[in-house]
Amino acid sequence: MRINPRHRNQHRRRSLNCTPKPSLLHRSEHRYRRMVEISPEPIIVHSEEILIFLNRAAIKLIGADSQEEMIGRSIFDFIHHDYHAIVKRRLLAVGDKDKDNYLEFVPIELIRIDGENIATEISSVEAFNFLGRAVIQSVIRDTSARKRNEELLERTEKLSTIGQLAAGVAHEIRNPLTALKGFTQLLKSKYSDPYFTIMLEELNRINLIVNEFMLLSKPSISDMKPNHIKILIDNVIILLQAQAISNSVLIVNEFTENMPPISCDPNQLKQVFINIIRNAIEAMPNGGNLTIHSEETPEKLFIRFIDQGNGIPKEQLAKLGQPFFTTKEKGTGLGLMVCYNIIEAHKGTMFIESEQGRGTTVNTIFPIQIS
Repeated sequence: MRINPRHRNQHRRRSLNCTPKPSLLHRSEHRYRRMVEISPEPIIVHSEEILIFLNRAAIKLIGADSQEEMIGRSIFDFIHHDYHAIVKRRLLAVGDKDKDNYLEFVPIELIRIDGENIATEISSVEAFNFLGRAVIQSVIRDTSARKRNEELLERTEKLSTIGQLAAGVAHEIRNPLTALKGFTQLLKSKYSDPYFTIMLEELNRINLIVNEFMLLSKPSISDMKPNHIKILIDNVIILLQAQAISNSVLIVNEFTENMPPISCDPNQLKQVFINIIRNAIEAMPNGGNLTIHSEETPEKLFIRFIDQGNGIPKEQLAKLGQPFFTTKEKGTGLGLMVCYNIIEAHKGTMFIESEQGRGTTVNTIFPIQIS
């Protein structure tokens, strides 16, 4: 049977019209997913507190390997329990169309896959409604770096104020202290009273505190020249090796090859490294490893001191570096302040990370002089 060409064309048009086309809803969903996926800010999409989508930035922030391992989990698996209540209140506010304050970013603490807590801000909005269920989009901002910079700025201001006060007080104390120490030594040489020995010990302790006060004023960086950090740390390790062995502490070097030199005062930095390494050794009375690790970028050199001690409680960690706050029985708390001050004078930064039961990491960062 022959088919009329006109009928054949009509048949072809009907066949083309029957070809399935992507629905408007499907195209809209595809555009939405694409827009969220390429966003540089971490974004999660969730419904009834269950994750249904994360963009690449969010997967990286949370430390996951893929989206598949996150889908279907509760958002509260990754939010610190101290912030559960405020997040639940915020999610309830998303559905209240009469209020627009839910768009504001609120600070919360997220828990990464590896257990690390990070400071963030989160803002949520209802993206659309599916079968009567609100689908919520939450934008997350990692504020940990900003928070650390704010803390460093606050610490710098404190150091400057305390340094000026300390220098003045130290100068006023040193003269009468020298006289007291001299007369006490003279009396001890004439009389065998044991009280003079005790007095000299306490005077020496006062003198030690006065010397640390002097260092709290702007460090005298007078010998700035290119030096290799590895050589400086190796010299300090030799100096403290006996103390490390007596505490059953093994010092492990993990230095990169061909570390670039930095411009520094070697004696000042040795003092910093002595304080850090000695603190780490004393934090491990039952022994352990102290790992000294280095990394570098074209502009910065990172040196990390990682111990296996008991760690520092969170409430004490925030106070480290404050005058006369110490976790040691006989410490003054001034040594750490001196370290901050010296590193700041070298245009570097220092911050401490710790968790009880998991040890402490002291991070030092120095600029690399680009030739």
